[in-house]
Amino acid sequence: MKSAALLSACALWLVAGCTGFRATSSGVPYALGPEDLSFAEALAHFTQGLLLEKEIGLNADLTLQEYARAAELDPGEYQVYSRVALGWLYKGLPEKAIEALEKACSHDPTNAQTRIDLATICHLSNRVEPAIVHYRKAIELAPGRTFLYCELSKLLFWKKEDKDALAVLKKAYKLADNRDSLLVFCYEQARRILATGDIARSIPCFQLVADHAPAGKLTPTFYLQHGAAYERSGRRRESEAIFLKCLELYPETHEVLNYLAYMWAEKGENLDKALAFITKALEHAPENGAYIDTLGWIYYRQARY
Repeated sequence: MKSAALLSACALWLVAGCTGFRATSSGVPYALGPEDLSFAEALAHFTQGLLLEKEIGLNADLTLQEYARAAELDPGEYQVYSRVALGWLYKGLPEKAIEALEKACSHDPTNAQTRIDLATICHLSNRVEPAIVHYRKAIELAPGRTFLYCELSKLLFWKKEDKDALAVLKKAYKLADNRDSLLVFCYEQARRILATGDIARSIPCFQLVADHAPAGKLTPTFYLQHGAAYERSGRRRESEAIFLKCLELYPETHEVLNYLAYMWAEKGENLDKALAFITKALEHAPENGAYIDTLGWIYYRQARY
């Protein structure tokens, strides 16, 4: 603690009037104005906070007191509030962290990082509505930050406000700095929703990816999941178009060959083409029971008993 006491004593000596400075050439001593004195005192408390953080931890009461005092004296300094907020988080008191960052935002509403931190802490502490508000404000301040759109849309999907979530993601594709990661996020959301059994809700996410990703970047698995979602929602024509697109790009995708052949067999359509597709699929996986079943179904539809 000696080093902390020594450095703080030096800083406070500066705050106390700096009487050790020489006079100016006119004989008038140097003197700090009120703003400079306030800044010097804030600097002293911030320095003490840094030293206490190193010696006893960021979440120690004494450390937080020093940082809080520095923030009071220099309220426009984001880094001070950041340390305070982090300390309260370490103490398991997110509401105190939020309070600190709200003060920082009120003193400097144009600071994007402050708003991002506030949105993130609200999100992590399950304060959904405030998190949504602050993510929107953060996007206004930093419209190129891809992850902000992702986090905001994630909360909106969780609330089942899909229309709003998709609007956020479409806006992001125009403004965000990493379109590839944005499309990966959309695909992950589609799969997550699909896994819940809410098939119809997954389709717009799949479609957003399909509309914006270069064809060569989409995998056979993507086409299979996308087409299956349409088919299971009763939208067979869209499903068929997706599967045929996949086979144009990846003609050996036996899962899609089988899926499409079975769809046609089920409706008694395109049976010759269905037979060609399932024959090709069986060349890749001759022991696959599902494929053999599709072949039998086609033979039945063709009255080849």
